[in-house]
Amino acid sequence: MYLSKHLDDGGGGGGGEKGGEREGGEEEEEEEKKEEEEEEKEREEKELLPTAIKDHADNPLGAAVTLAHELGHNFGMNHDTLERGCNCKTTADKGGCIMNPSTAYPFPMMFSSCSKKDLENSLEKGVGMCLFNLPEVKESFGGPKCGNGYVEEGEECDCGEPEECTNQCCNATTCTLRPGAVCAHGLCCEDCKLRPAGILCRGTSNSCDLPEFCTGSNPHCPANVYLHDGHSCYGVDGYCYNGMCQTHEQQCITLWGPGAKPAPEICFQRVNSAGDPYGNCGKDSKSTFAKCEPRDSKCGKIQCQGGASRPVIGTNAVSIETNIPLQGGGKILCRGTHVYLGDDMPDPGLVLAGTKCEDEKICLNRRCQNTSIFGVHECATKCHRRGVCNNKKNCHCEAHWGPPFCDKAGFGGSVDSGPVRQSDNRSLIAILITILCLLVASLLVYLKRKILIRVFFINKKTTIEKLRSVSQTRPSSSSESNHVRTAASLIVIIYNIYVLYAFSNLQHRNNIQQLLQYQKRDISYFVKAQDVSKWNPPERVQPHLCELSGQQYVFGKVLPTKPPLKFDLVCCFPPTSISTEPANYRGPN
Repeated sequence: MYLSKHLDDGGGGGGGEKGGEREGGEEEEEEEKKEEEEEEKEREEKELLPTAIKDHADNPLGAAVTLAHELGHNFGMNHDTLERGCNCKTTADKGGCIMNPSTAYPFPMMFSSCSKKDLENSLEKGVGMCLFNLPEVKESFGGPKCGNGYVEEGEECDCGEPEECTNQCCNATTCTLRPGAVCAHGLCCEDCKLRPAGILCRGTSNSCDLPEFCTGSNPHCPANVYLHDGHSCYGVDGYCYNGMCQTHEQQCITLWGPGAKPAPEICFQRVNSAGDPYGNCGKDSKSTFAKCEPRDSKCGKIQCQGGASRPVIGTNAVSIETNIPLQGGGKILCRGTHVYLGDDMPDPGLVLAGTKCEDEKICLNRRCQNTSIFGVHECATKCHRRGVCNNKKNCHCEAHWGPPFCDKAGFGGSVDSGPVRQSDNRSLIAILITILCLLVASLLVYLKRKILIRVFFINKKTTIEKLRSVSQTRPSSSSESNHVRTAASLIVIIYNIYVLYAFSNLQHRNNIQQLLQYQKRDISYFVKAQDVSKWNPPERVQPHLCELSGQQYVFGKVLPTKPPLKFDLVCCFPPTSISTEPANYRGPN
């Protein structure tokens, strides 16, 4: 049905001249509106009446189809009308699809392509949050029974009847776990074992959702959590409400299809100030349509532009087009809709609760109210700016901070959604063992340096006393100097690896504030791959003058052809850290 309305520049939303096939006074308009509503009610009743009689009589399959049809509406599925061009794999003589406007015998058994698309769009917007929360089944109708597929009291698992069970972790006959199995069901159960803590078990479904992670102690994924009401949507100009980010843009697309967008604000103000079925802010206590105050106009009937020629939401939707002339010439076209789905169903042509109406304001109870009523800012304060509040008023912390208040180093997440995994535990243990071995080796090198010098640089037939007596006359071989440099370089590498590991480990395990007192430079991400290429080795140690047997020489200079025994060391230790001087060395003057 199509209704066109023309508003003069100074008139209200309910006055003016109507075009098309509808002309007449205000009384005639009201009568026709009532007739339209009655026709819509009759049409809806005719659609439901045959199904209700058949479904609730003898055939339980009919009741199941009705339940599926109504649940489809709850999850955003619209009727499969001819103009939508839906693809149904079952022909009408075999039942068609579940979301047909009317269903009868033979009963439909599948959904159409339109239904699947509607469901995908709804889930992306956050509809269906209840699907992610596992209900507690303590007692079922008829009492506990092994093989009904529900894990009840006294059962460790339940995979159905033995002939239908495909779960390798559960004994279908006794509803107990098989030997060696720890779990049998749940997103956090894999190969009959619990998945490690921090494994993502449920990702985000929309801009207001939060991820959930395995806890390491429960086979089931934690209950779904989402951003606190009033929190800004991620990547969308709107605010979260009940886990969804509602916007005028998305609602226009839902009603009018791709290409639709919200109309200018003047459309909302003029149309919704009428207080009739086509422009209102809901109903008052007397069940009459209420006029919208100017500040609440964007919380009444949704006004759009563009899109399809008629609403795509259903066959009984009334298309309302309002032309508002401008003072400088021209006019603005405002498109609204009225859909009657029953007395107990909300009008989808109204702006949805939680839709942003102004900056820091949200539509609630047909009023444009400040988001501060949700207390989201107060809740976020306790998270120390390192996390956000979820719908249970708990902090969901960033990756390197731990709940409940994100004030200490941790593994992210919240007390409701599980921890965020930082790194693989097995890799961490392997790295730790390797570093400890290197540390022990470097310590032994330091403590036994004199012995190592003898092993590396003294011939088996030459004693340390001979070296002292002939140090002035017998030059050291070039191979001895190479051994010294090799040993010293090895020690330097071991020491630097240990330092790198120590600082990177402190980043994840200690409070960053405690780490700051040891830092003179920003080394928070010292071991990241992208920073390694930028790291410069420590500056070369300044040459130290030393005296050996009455001669002075400089460490690091090129040795003459037959020099006295000298050691070419370049490392980040002080010169006294490794004693490589002969026994009679007295140091520089």
